Amino acid sequence: MVGLTIAAGNVGLHHTVANALKLCEVAGRNDIPVFAGCAAPLLHPAPDAGYVHGLDGFGDVGYEPAVRQAEVEHAAQAILRLSHVHAGKLLLVALGPLTNIALALKLDPTLPERIARFVVMG
Repeated sequence: MVGLTIAAGNVGLHHTVANALKLCEVAGRNDIPVFAGCAAPLLHPAPDAGYVHGLDGFGDVGYEPAVRQAEVEHAAQAILRLSHVHAGKLLLVALGPLTNIALALKLDPTLPERIARFVVMG
């Protein structure tokens, strides 16, 4: 795995990034860089689903925050950079909103030419 790019989703970006960092820590995968991306959809506002998933998106269990922070590079820029580094071999998996991918495509419409496979949970 070359990285996780995180967008706001069921809850805000602060929480989704914190949750990704904590998941990596619990799984013993602090070697995977986490990139924060888009804080909101590009066109239409999205409702917050904290009433379903807990205000933090993790059921409000009160976990200790992860020790490390997200990378400085924006998620869309990371997608583009990694698509060049791993051109023709990159498996891009989208488990949530496609906002970071949409922004990466807007910045560089040739992105799909470098992706080996794109899987979407939709």
